[in-house]
Amino acid sequence: MECKFSVIVPAYNSETTLKETLDCLINQTIGDEIEIVVVNDGSTDATERIINEYAGRYPAIVPISRENRGVSSARNTGLEIAKGKYCIFLDSDDLISENACEALFSAMEERKADLAVLRLAQFGFTGKSYNPVADELAAEKNIDCFDKRLLWSFLLCNKCFRTSLLRENNMRFMPASYGEDAAFIMSFIMKAKPVITGVSEASAFYRRTDPSVFRSATFNIKPEKIRDYFDSMDTVLSCVTEGLNDSSSADKEKDGYLAELYYRNTQTILNEFYRQLWRLDDFSLSMLEKKYREYKGHIPQDYKGYVSSLNADIGEPVFSRRYVAERPFISIKIKDNADILFRSLYCQTMPRFEILCKNPGFGESYENINTGKAKSGFRVSFRKNKAVDPRLLRIMILLKNSRKTAFLPPVVIKHCAYAVLKLKELKQ
Repeated sequence: MECKFSVIVPAYNSETTLKETLDCLINQTIGDEIEIVVVNDGSTDATERIINEYAGRYPAIVPISRENRGVSSARNTGLEIAKGKYCIFLDSDDLISENACEALFSAMEERKADLAVLRLAQFGFTGKSYNPVADELAAEKNIDCFDKRLLWSFLLCNKCFRTSLLRENNMRFMPASYGEDAAFIMSFIMKAKPVITGVSEASAFYRRTDPSVFRSATFNIKPEKIRDYFDSMDTVLSCVTEGLNDSSSADKEKDGYLAELYYRNTQTILNEFYRQLWRLDDFSLSMLEKKYREYKGHIPQDYKGYVSSLNADIGEPVFSRRYVAERPFISIKIKDNADILFRSLYCQTMPRFEILCKNPGFGESYENINTGKAKSGFRVSFRKNKAVDPRLLRIMILLKNSRKTAFLPPVVIKHCAYAVLKLKELKQ
């Protein structure tokens, strides 16, 4: 029997966050017209016990337990049994506003929409902040399938789908560990040509965790993740090209849409991978460089200056750890055995730095650990063994490169960067 709404939640070793996610769902104002399909994907912690406890208390929860086959397969399993007229996919640490399901149902019924975009905010580490692109889309009642802003909104948790249209188009998540959300969303849009609307009264929240709490300083990005991302983007490019070929849009508009997608892909390579250079091995870097050059080759000249301005803190990317270690933009002196600080430095979003230290105390060895003289003219010291915000070095370099602050001594620039982060926190 069909109900109004299905929420599909894949869960793997989620004992620390799952309760909060389930609580936000059982308290939805839509009432009894909701089912919460929770797929335990072979968890080895207390996840299954939590699911069963909630299922015993709340009839809306539909528990499924199976061996581990990955998040895409878990979502597909949930979609197969979903009974809701509309459905949304949440990870087991995501949240939605208490009125989200009710607001989505009302808006989609009224506008006969097949896909809705909610507001989107991150929370947790680095505070709470709303995504401006998602906010713009959520404020629109009618969104064209070829709206370029959709290319910058690939997160799944702030999308709501008409379940029957997903099934009519045989939509399934591809078996990938990264980028599968984008492939699913864009394949649906290009194949089904859904009626899309925004719903500003509803919000989704995705959690950001402190990367420095992980046991390894780098918790290396595996080459398989990069391959999965490229496979997902190949799917996106393929379905977009096919969708554009079927479109009545002018050739100039089609070229502009593809240029935006390639531009977006270059930015993803830089922001999601290159900025985490110290978590990558040489093979991964060579894969990224090849794709970056390929994507950049499709970007018109008028985009390239904008790309450079967005990435002014790292300059033209060179996909070599050794090269970056020899040409740092900033030298950081830390105390010996400063393991907490050391871990957080390798989570920075600005990788062009070196560490001046004889013994960082974490048992890791990197090309940019320097026991001699500083290689850059911009040198700062950290005296406390305390984690620093991953945005700190990026802000410091941007301040150093600014005409308004370039004359300031390094120690003052460091404190100015802390002040900028504090202001960001207060605004949120």
